[in-house]
Amino acid sequence: MRFIKLISLVVAFILALGCVTVGAESFSVPEVLLFGDVDMDGVVTVKDATAIQKGIAELTYLTSVQRFLCDPDKTGVSIKNATGIQKCVADLDCELCFGEELAMDFYDKFSCEVNIGSTKYYTDAIVVVAKPGLELMLEDFPEFDFTSIERIGGLSDVTKPAQYLLYLENPSYDNVYQAIKTLDYRANIDLERVFVNSYTLPN
Repeated sequence: MRFIKLISLVVAFILALGCVTVGAESFSVPEVLLFGDVDMDGVVTVKDATAIQKGIAELTYLTSVQRFLCDPDKTGVSIKNATGIQKCVADLDCELCFGEELAMDFYDKFSCEVNIGSTKYYTDAIVVVAKPGLELMLEDFPEFDFTSIERIGGLSDVTKPAQYLLYLENPSYDNVYQAIKTLDYRANIDLERVFVNSYTLPN
C-alpha cells in the first residue's frame, strides 16, 4: 500500500501540480455530472487522473462526490481509475464508463420539504443522513460554508445510514434553506435525507 502511494505521489508530481481542487471558495454545482470528471469542470481530462493520484497519495482530499465520480464500478478509488481516465482521454478501450453523464433522478428532493412558514429553521442545525458505509468529513461539503460537522448516529453499524449535523456560523432561514438546496443533487450520490432539527449550536 505504501509503495502504491509512493508511485501515485511521483506520478502526480510529474503529470501536473496545478490540478483543480474542489473547494468551498470556488465550488459550484456543475450542470452535468460525468463519471471521471473528478475536478467537476464539465469535461474528463488528464487533470482528473492527476486528481485521483493526488488523492491516493494523500496530497489532496477527494470528497465523497469526487470519490463517487471516479469509481463508477464501486470497487474503491485506485490507480485503475486514473488509468481508465487516461485511456478515455486517449480514445483507447476502457472498461469503465468514464465520460458518461450521471442520470439525476431527483429534483429538489430535500429543499422542497423545508417548511417555509415555520420560524423553527432560523437557528437549527442541518441534519444530513448519509448512505450506509460512508464516513463524511467537513471537507465533503464544499457546496456551502459550513463551519463544523458532528456525527450523531450510525457509529457502530456501517450497514446503517449515518447522521451528521452541519453547522453554519450565522444560521438564518435564508442561508439554512440555501444550504439545503445546494445539497439536493446529492440525493443521487451519497445522501439519503437532509432536514433540520433543534440542536445546541457549537461554541
